[in-house]
Amino acid sequence: MVEWLKIFNLSCFCWFLSSLDLSQNSLTSSLPPSLFQLQNLTKLLLIANDIFGSIPPEVGNCVSLIRLRLVNNRISGEISKEIGLLKNLSFLDLSENHIGGTLPAEIGNCNELQMLNLSNNTLRGTLPSSLSSLTRLEVLDLSVNQFVGEIPSGFGKLSSLNRLILNKNSLFRAIPSSLGHCLSLQLLDLSSNALSGMIPVELFDIEGLDIALNLSCNALTGTIPPQISALNKLSILDLSHNDSCFIYAGRDRALCFLEFLVMRLEGLWRVLVRV
Repeated sequence: MVEWLKIFNLSCFCWFLSSLDLSQNSLTSSLPPSLFQLQNLTKLLLIANDIFGSIPPEVGNCVSLIRLRLVNNRISGEISKEIGLLKNLSFLDLSENHIGGTLPAEIGNCNELQMLNLSNNTLRGTLPSSLSSLTRLEVLDLSVNQFVGEIPSGFGKLSSLNRLILNKNSLFRAIPSSLGHCLSLQLLDLSSNALSGMIPVELFDIEGLDIALNLSCNALTGTIPPQISALNKLSILDLSHNDSCFIYAGRDRALCFLEFLVMRLEGLWRVLVRV
């Protein structure tokens, strides 16, 4: 179904368009550069189609964009640095595609971003430190990619963040203690990486962490300090499949608030489900 693209060759006719939602329409084509000449466009949703090819650099012309969601297509290529020109962008969701390359540092110029979801792609390289500039960010999901290197310590500046999801990458070294400054976090998933060292005690300062803390499938070591009992709203704690046996330094009754717990305690797998 290619005919849908012809309308965007008439950009002088569509200049007034502010919202375009063509989701779930079996659209099959690449993204035409002329689509991004619509400078009044604030919302572009092309979810669950069969769109292929790369996102053209002309995306930077669409300066009024607030929501850009191209989820679940066959988009490939790289994210161009022109994405940083979208200063009004609040929601960027390019998940479930085939986007590769590195994440450009210019993403840090999108200061209004509240949700950034690039999960289930083939992005590689390190996480740009410029992500720490996105202080309005509430959801950051970069899971199921090929990112390497350390988690930037600057992520501790993301005071509005309530979901940080970085699972299934190749991130290594220690979990930065600065994440303990993200006091709005409700869900932290760093599972299935190569993170090492001890669990920073600062994570247990995040009293609002109530959905899940998943640090499984890493190379973490050390003890579980009694401060974990401060997370008295937490529903799911998963520390399984790490290099060393975790020994809980407190008392089991301190964990009674958990709905689901998976950890390795004194060499034995323990799965506790609250009835």
